[in-house]
Amino acid sequence: MTDLASADLNGDNVIDVVGVEASTGKLWMYKGSAAGTIASGGSRVMIGSGGWNGMSNLTGMDLNNSGRQDLVAVEESTGKLFMYPGDKGYLSPRIEIGSGGWNGMSDLIGGDLLNSNLSDDLIAVQNSTGKLFLYPGVGGGELGARKEIGTGGW
Repeated sequence: MTDLASADLNGDNVIDVVGVEASTGKLWMYKGSAAGTIASGGSRVMIGSGGWNGMSNLTGMDLNNSGRQDLVAVEESTGKLFMYPGDKGYLSPRIEIGSGGWNGMSDLIGGDLLNSNLSDDLIAVQNSTGKLFLYPGVGGGELGARKEIGTGGW
């Protein structure tokens, strides 16, 4: 498994773990339990049928303010950033939210991080400079203009 991320994708208010099966490119969700473990029975649920081994920097966040967590990922071949809206344990078709250059970013983190405006934000490191950037969530599945929040060394 590669590109692990956490998000409450099934809407039960417990964080689940998602990961890409490197050999098949399938995306799997492992349901979390309130005890802080993978739910008993541990059966995984396939939520992406293939091609996920071409994606990276998966992060969970509610970018579209739906009350359900979404999955955000970078398509390595194009550098585009996509949001996969969460829908009660499944993912809806992807929506492009960044047109390119995201394959030059790493360590994506999503959540209402620094500005407490009730919209989830995205933080990422620019690989070429080591700078840390905040991309504020503005609702509706969109990100606002980036702001540098950390100089080189990240």
